[in-house]
Amino acid sequence: MQTAPPQTVEPVGYELDLALWSETQAQALERRDASLLDWENLAEEIRAMSRSDRRAIKSNLKLLLIHLFKWALQPERRSTSWKLTIRNSRHGDSGVACGIAQPPAVSD
Repeated sequence: MQTAPPQTVEPVGYELDLALWSETQAQALERRDASLLDWENLAEEIRAMSRSDRRAIKSNLKLLLIHLFKWALQPERRSTSWKLTIRNSRHGDSGVACGIAQPPAVSD
């Protein structure tokens, strides 16, 4: 009885199918198979993730500051909506504190 050869991962073009390319690269990393890694595009994807995270933190911080100013300067207009926005911007899953204190894991 013949056993099946070990599963190999065929390189997939970054431009052709990003999802499949990402999965292929993840499998190659897990196997520590450097020969299958697309070094240039992996580096660019990591940089892009970093830029995206910084933009998200900046956006959340801006939203938080706007609502804190509104809360402080317009007490007669305070609403539950403002309160929730402030709370979520501070402590929610995409909040400023979350983005700074706990960077997202690769598996998220």
